[in-house]
Amino acid sequence: MVGMGSMLLCIVLGLLLGALATWSGGVFDRLSNLGIETLTAFPTLFLILGVQGLLGVSTLWQLTVVIGATCWTDVARITRAEVLRAMNEDYVTAARSLGLSNLRILVRHVLPGTLGPAMVSATFGVAGAILIESTLSFLGYGAPPPVASWGQLLSDAFASQDCWWLVVFPGLALSFTVLSINIAGEALSDSVEAL
Repeated sequence: MVGMGSMLLCIVLGLLLGALATWSGGVFDRLSNLGIETLTAFPTLFLILGVQGLLGVSTLWQLTVVIGATCWTDVARITRAEVLRAMNEDYVTAARSLGLSNLRILVRHVLPGTLGPAMVSATFGVAGAILIESTLSFLGYGAPPPVASWGQLLSDAFASQDCWWLVVFPGLALSFTVLSINIAGEALSDSVEAL
């Protein structure tokens, strides 16, 4: 839930900010680019740890929003690059010569072309969000203990050193989940490149 929810927020923020800032240009584009560069300068895990530490007791929804609100920069950079590429295409020039508004050109003609690369980035982001959530839960900054988390299971397993299976099976489940999402992301990347 954390992986999918945070990447849904990440896609919405990244597509909106990346596309609108690039399309409008000027000061808004420079400020958006500065915000993207500032957020990518900090390691994501440490940024999320700092925000979670400031917020105190966390819930699952709060964790989802914090991860989504700090990981949108990759989608925004990809969207920005795709919109910059599309602004010089013939179909955009033709749409402008027909008198279509800038918003309609952006929504109907440019944004559908950016969805493929943004979805590929978000697919890899789901695996990253799952790893971030399990790391935060392992360190004690994740969702509270009644919520099941692989990181919390791994943290609890260190209390009983004789029970090796308490470490192995949650670790394998986490590894296989992240691996399968990354394989799905690679397949989606290959299919988008084929188009």
